[in-house]
Amino acid sequence: MKYTYLTIGPDDPGSAVTISGTVPVSAVSLPLPTGASTAALQLPDGHNVTVDNASIPITAASLPLPAGAATAANQYLSKTKFKKTIDFTASQTAQTIWDPTGGTTYHITGWVISFSAAGAFHMFDDTDTTANRIAKYFGAINGGANLSSLDIPGGAADNILKYTTGAGCVGSITVYGFEE
Repeated sequence: MKYTYLTIGPDDPGSAVTISGTVPVSAVSLPLPTGASTAALQLPDGHNVTVDNASIPITAASLPLPAGAATAANQYLSKTKFKKTIDFTASQTAQTIWDPTGGTTYHITGWVISFSAAGAFHMFDDTDTTANRIAKYFGAINGGANLSSLDIPGGAADNILKYTTGAGCVGSITVYGFEE
């Protein structure tokens, strides 16, 4: 592509305009800024780069965090985790699944339950009432359920996670979660 350029006199509206010719304009003809990256300066494919940031110390303390940001102190990984498996039988009342460490509250993150004989199964927080019920199953022979990605907290610190089974109910439950 070619463009015509004009020479105009300095700040004189009466100056004549002179057409001086044409100059080809292309990526090759344009000047690059000093230090610009060109194909010749690129690293070859598969080149390994080592970054040395020794002169820029980066620590958790040196990074500003937005208000309310998650920190190691409140991450799931820093919690006391639990996994408890119970083989249950028929007609059990208020049996303990998990008794948290004193002063802490359990949080259920998931469970797997399977039934080898049909019957009712209630999982609850401390007292078997409708308000405290976490799950109620009417399990079928060889039935079950798998729930995950939950965060169901106990109602208060030191509450115990319990279960009750009905007549004929036999199976197994694994509950997992954390305390805080």
